Order: sequence, then C-alpha cells, then structure tokens
Amino acid sequence: MAFIVSELAKYDFTRTDVDAKGVAYQEIVGTNLRGDRGQYFTPRGVVKLVVEMLDPKEDERVLDPACGTGGFLVATLGHMLKKFREEQDTQPGHENTTEFLKEHDR
Repeated sequence: MAFIVSELAKYDFTRTDVDAKGVAYQEIVGTNLRGDRGQYFTPRGVVKLVVEMLDPKEDERVLDPACGTGGFLVATLGHMLKKFREEQDTQPGHENTTEFLKEHDR
C-alpha cells in the first residue's frame, strides 16, 4: 500500500476532470460489494447533472451525507474550479503558478 501511495504521489490529479480515486475504488470493488451488500454508486452523469443544476456558489457549503467515494464533493470542486478558470479566462494546464494557486486557494 505504501508503495502504491508513493507512486501515485508523483502525479497532480487536480489538473484532471476525472475523479481517479473514486473510479479506481469503484473498479476495485466491482460487483462484489454493490447493491445487495450495501454499496451503491450514483452514476457519474447523474452526479454531474445535479451539481450543474445546483450550481453551487463560492460562499455556499455542500453536504453529501452518503459520501461514499466523495463523487458529489469532487464534482463540486471540479465545477467550482471550472467557474474560477472561466472568470480568470485560463485553461487547465496552461495557467501560470500564481493563477493555479489562486484558483485552488479559492
């Protein structure tokens, strides 16, 4: 486990639109623990739609009482980063260090 964590620590997953940890967990769990064993995963399309419909604001809080892999929370963070980038007119991966830090601090 420590080896895997040290290998993954080399990468910056904040510059991706994919919830890599959530996707990996759901793939590892597979069908063994879903449904009849108490694990239910909201489809990613539904999560994205809900977050877009809610359109959370910077001063609001998001609560996911059935957090699981944190899909709603990760999607909300992605939604907010997208809004911040649009406000600053920056593209993911093309912003300078100051812009990147400013977006993530917000």
